[in-house]
Parts: sequence; C-alpha cells; structure tokens
Amino acid sequence: MTRSTIVSLALALSTPSMAGDIAPPTPTALVQTWVTAFDQDEDPQADPASYGDPEHDMGFSIQRARAGVEGEVKFVRYELTLGLGAPFDRLSEEERDIGLIDAYAGFDHTAGASDIAVTFGTQRVPFSRDTLVSSTDLVFQERSVGHSWIAPNREVGGLFDWQHSSGLRARVGAFNGGGDIFGNNDNSILAAARLEFAKGNIYRSWDPSGETAFGVGLASFYAPGLTSNRFATGGDVLLRVANFNIMGEANLLSITPGNVNVIAPDVSANTSQFAWSAQLSYFIPVGEGIGGIEPAVRAASFDDAMGVSDNGDVLILHAGASWRDLAPGVDVGVGFVHREETGGRAYNNDTARLWLQVRYPVRGQKSTTTFTSAVSTDLDGAYAGSGALSGVTLNIEGDGAYFEVTESTDAHPAGTRIDATLVDRNDAEGTAQVQATMPSGNAVTFELEPQDDGSYCGWGYEDGSREEAMASEGGGSWVCWS
Repeated sequence: MTRSTIVSLALALSTPSMAGDIAPPTPTALVQTWVTAFDQDEDPQADPASYGDPEHDMGFSIQRARAGVEGEVKFVRYELTLGLGAPFDRLSEEERDIGLIDAYAGFDHTAGASDIAVTFGTQRVPFSRDTLVSSTDLVFQERSVGHSWIAPNREVGGLFDWQHSSGLRARVGAFNGGGDIFGNNDNSILAAARLEFAKGNIYRSWDPSGETAFGVGLASFYAPGLTSNRFATGGDVLLRVANFNIMGEANLLSITPGNVNVIAPDVSANTSQFAWSAQLSYFIPVGEGIGGIEPAVRAASFDDAMGVSDNGDVLILHAGASWRDLAPGVDVGVGFVHREETGGRAYNNDTARLWLQVRYPVRGQKSTTTFTSAVSTDLDGAYAGSGALSGVTLNIEGDGAYFEVTESTDAHPAGTRIDATLVDRNDAEGTAQVQATMPSGNAVTFELEPQDDGSYCGWGYEDGSREEAMASEGGGSWVCWS
C-alpha cells in the first residue's frame, strides 16, 4: 500500500463458510402494541376527527403486526413481508385486512468506491426521511403528522440507488402512485428523487456505540393523477454527537385539480400544504444485554391549506422515552401527546400511552457472520517509528464495524478503538467491504471474499478505489488466510 503496507492479515470466521451455498431466507417478525392510559376525547358521539389523532380510547391496540422473509441469493436480495397496521389517524383510510407490506427483489453491484442497486417491487418511495426510517427505530413508534400526510409511503415500482464511499447517495424511482399493487389505475407515474450526504447511520436516532453521525437530504416527487397533480419538495438534516441526536425536516406540497370532467378532484383550487418537524433525543446506555433508554421530545406541524386558518392547521408535541433492547428484540416506552389546533376550533384531545415492541431478528443480529482479523504490522503511516502493531482486530457485527488495538504500542494502548464503516456485506457470498479513516487521515479499505480452495483473500488499499490503487506501484496488498 502507498505510504504503509498491510503484509499480514489472519481471519477467523465465527460461522462456517457459505461459499458456493445458498443462504436460507431469514424469517422476520414484528408486533407493536399500544396501551392508551389516558385520552381526553372519549365521547363516542362528540369525538372530533383531526390530523394526527387516532382517537384511541383507554385500552389496548395493535399498532403493527408483520411477518415475512428476507435474504440473498448470489447478488440478488429479496424481501416479502405481510402484515397489518392501524390507521395513522381517524382521517386516514382504514384497512383491517392482512396485506402486502414489502415485496421486492434487487440487484447489487460494486464498482470501485460506488455501490449500485436496482430494486423492483413494492417498496418505500425515496422522499421523506421520516417515512424512510423503519417504524422499529422510531422513538415514539409514530411518524410526524405532516410528513405522514404529504409523503408517499410504499408503492409498486422500480428504484435506482447509487452510493459512494464518500457518503454521497442518490436515489431515483418510478412508481404507480395509486396504491394498487396489481396495476396502475390512472395511467400516470409517480416520479421521485432523493439526494443525500451522510456519515454514519442517519436512519436511526440513536446508536449504542455512541457513533457520531451527520446527514442532510433533499428530495422531490411529482405525481400526476386523474383527480389532482401533486408536486412536492423537501429537505431534512440529522446530527448525532455524544449520544445527543437532533433532526429536522420540512416538506412543501402543491396540489392542482385534475380532470374535473372524469371525477371530482381532491381540491377545488390550487392548494399548498406545508409540514415541518424537529426532534431532540439523548441515548443513555444502561448495561450489557439490557440496551439503553432514549428520552426524546418532538414538535411537528401540518397545514393542509396554506393561507386558510382552520382545523386543518395542527401542532403536535410528543414527549417520552423508549427503552431500547430491554431484552434482545424487545423495546418498551411511555409518552404523552399534546395536540393543538392552531386555527379554527380547539379540542381537548391529548393522550398518554405506553408501547411494547417485539421484533425478530434482534438488532445487531440481522447478519450472522462475524469477521475478526489480526494485523501484525502498522496499519497506517502514523504508526511509523512508534513500533509496529502486534495485534489489531477488525470486528464486523450486524451493521457495524470497528478496529480495536489488542496489544499496546507507544502510540496506542490496548483497547484503542477506531470506528469503521461497513460499506457492503453479503452473507450469502461470504463477502464484506470495510472502510476506516486512520489517525493520519488515510482512508483504508478492506475487501474480503472466499476462494475456491476454502481460504479467504482480500485487497487492502488506501484512498480512492481499488482500481486506482492497483494502477499505482505498491498501491495495494493482496492477503490470504485460511
């Protein structure tokens, strides 16, 4: 490698090699249960319907229940999930039957520092970060009011996803847009695009390792239809430092009436809707095997017709906490919801609730292969002159990775940790790609893959792509292990 060379790398796998085999699908399951401990509007005759209020009276409810399978066959990944869920609020369409949640197949390809994925089927539309975050990672198990109404959720279509190791990511998709999984019912296509820059996991408000994360995104979609044409733009930001996490998002939707000669339009005149949200949380690690507590506050607003002051203008405040992984795969939480009608008539409709979530696979165990490497020489030029490292481990567990010094040097004592990024992982193929920035500032990448003779070999190189490293003299090292 340039400036420094990794000349010895020993790898041990915690699970047997799957080279040449097809990994069996992984079963998935999720149940989210709510307990409404207090609700102000319990009168069955007088309860007013408003945005963001499911109108749950005191008692129990199933918020989401899902089961499915996911997996990979060579370079093809797939997921099939069935389930049901409660409507977001009383104004949302109610669906009590078990239905299709996700049903897609995708093809992945790595080219240098870029990862490319193409996915077809029922999947999330790349617009709002709030709707792209898994419900299992929402601190209140409930999305923000305005984004839920403005942003499309899941639709049938195709998605192109490009990611670069620098953190830049672009997604472009075309979808039916009508919500019908069996075909397009209005001969129009919903087009969506999202561009973002991210460092760390930006689709979760907490991280048990305390990893710093930053992300900013811009998105847009256009959905022409028989009753109306919709065009939306949005932006979001997330910052997580020292277990503090702050994130915000704003979306603007313009609706114009469609063909009034065919069917009554959704709106009678050009209408603009606006939504914003802001959330602050802090993660408190509790202990090994019992996760941590994430207290949080969130403010979210929705205006369903800008310029008109009525009961379509709402502000909803959440305050509460979730105990993440109280037991493996189990979250519990408690919270209070205050709803404010900022225009029109005010209602008494606050709520206090508890929630329980059980999911499988548990966090950090979605993938089962764990790599551990031992490095007997310096990882980076920063170690030159200070004594070669006689022991460093590279651990890849679940969706995270990190280096750890196991034998002290003059510069780094045993236990020193260097966070890494798991750029790519394929358990069916037995491969992984890991990247880390060393103290000297050099970006080091490892590519690990099985060989026909049962051994594992991989490229280690600094900066840029493997092709660039291989083109330069001493640009990379090829190491093998049993």
